[in-house]
Amino acid sequence: MNNYLLMFLITVNLVALIGLWWLYFVGFRNHAGDLTRQRLFVIRDRLFQEAQSGVISFNSAAYKLTRITLNGTIRFVHELSLLRFLLILISKMGDDRYIRLFAKKREKAISALPKAGREAVNKAIAEMHWVILAHIYHTSLFARTMFLPFRWLLMILHLWGTCRDLATRLVASKRWLVVDAEVNVIGSGVAS
Repeated sequence: MNNYLLMFLITVNLVALIGLWWLYFVGFRNHAGDLTRQRLFVIRDRLFQEAQSGVISFNSAAYKLTRITLNGTIRFVHELSLLRFLLILISKMGDDRYIRLFAKKREKAISALPKAGREAVNKAIAEMHWVILAHIYHTSLFARTMFLPFRWLLMILHLWGTCRDLATRLVASKRWLVVDAEVNVIGSGVAS
């Protein structure tokens, strides 16, 4: 093989690898971020419709807090990755004072609502958490390569439903307060 052909093949392969890298890390991730934002807009719009129909008051603390948290998530989603998510969980665990303050504020605000209003707010929060998890899964090569075979195995063993129930409990768990408090701060910055 002559040197010109070898250089041509190396160049073509290098350009193809750069193109694939760009396609995934720029094109696909931007698309995934836009899709996630659109899903969060739908959740926020549904919460707005609940308020418009009288299920929850626009002036209630729970509505305002949930809307600010959703706005922060919408603004923050392009920076969200598996590594960033884990770093937020780990780094903010020590800042327990702010998280407890946020938890009390949200719990007090939600408990002041009638049952239908509590259900609407809790549903919006849970849906937001599912959208974040889906975004992290779909944009992380590590998560996809590690969990896809595991998911297939669970589906073959008919245990996928049980795992989804566990994941639903995780989405509703107090561990999310760290992320919710963080995006609430971001959302507060957007509102001001």
